[in-house]
Amino acid sequence: MDGVFGDAQTRDRFHAAYDKALRHWPVPCTELDLETSWGHTRVRSCGDGTGAPIMLLHGALSTSVSWYPYVSALSEEHRVFAVDTIDEPGRSRLSRPLHDAEDYAGWLAEVLTGLGHPRVHLLGISRGGWLALNLAARSAGRVSSVTAVEPAGFGRVGWRFYWWAGRNLVRTATPLRRFAGLSETEIAVSGNLRSLLFAAGSSRVRLPPPELLTDEELRALPERTQLIFAEHSALHRSAQVRDRLATVAPDLRVEVVPRASHALSLEQAELVIDRALAYARPPD
Repeated sequence: MDGVFGDAQTRDRFHAAYDKALRHWPVPCTELDLETSWGHTRVRSCGDGTGAPIMLLHGALSTSVSWYPYVSALSEEHRVFAVDTIDEPGRSRLSRPLHDAEDYAGWLAEVLTGLGHPRVHLLGISRGGWLALNLAARSAGRVSSVTAVEPAGFGRVGWRFYWWAGRNLVRTATPLRRFAGLSETEIAVSGNLRSLLFAAGSSRVRLPPPELLTDEELRALPERTQLIFAEHSALHRSAQVRDRLATVAPDLRVEVVPRASHALSLEQAELVIDRALAYARPPD
């Protein structure tokens, strides 16, 4: 058995939920399995735009399927690679553990090599935002731009985040038809993703907390790096993070979105898409 699922029944239940959610993926795609030193990584390739590819790195336990609100718009201009993080529930298969930030950067660098693209744009959310920044700080020559949305790595994960996550899990148990304005398709997709989240939560995975990003690492990020934080983030004090970045890495673009929560990527998907596409276009 792989290192993420403790038994075949748990794995099969998760994969059934994954495949059901994937049926609503809005654009044609190709499933790729890339071998790395840490196991094989599933990547969903979509679009044939002429712009440099965009690699999508999802938040903890949400899988690459969670990018469905983004992929249509992003794939119009770019090829898009949606990655299942290798040490989380998904279609990737972990064969040996990743121990530290160097391992995570090494794993993603090998994924890039397997894809055959010398440079990509990175778009990451929460833990995926940390993965993007961590790779870019160590391999800036392979990264054309970074858009990190509510990224981890700027403070210890504390009780505020776990309280927020628990509260939102309770909310996901509310029947979706009670919320006005959802179309039948949105109800189906949201329900399937909700089932997938609960199935992921039944795995035995225990993710290590992301290592804190140092001043040196922040200064090593590519010039075309933007960090988007929520005013009411449960993960960190956004104003304090913004002030720190203004001091140690003033060339980076930093935005704090008013009235947004850590779920910014879902609350304001259009804003995130606009920001990511703007940074993925060649500078004037």
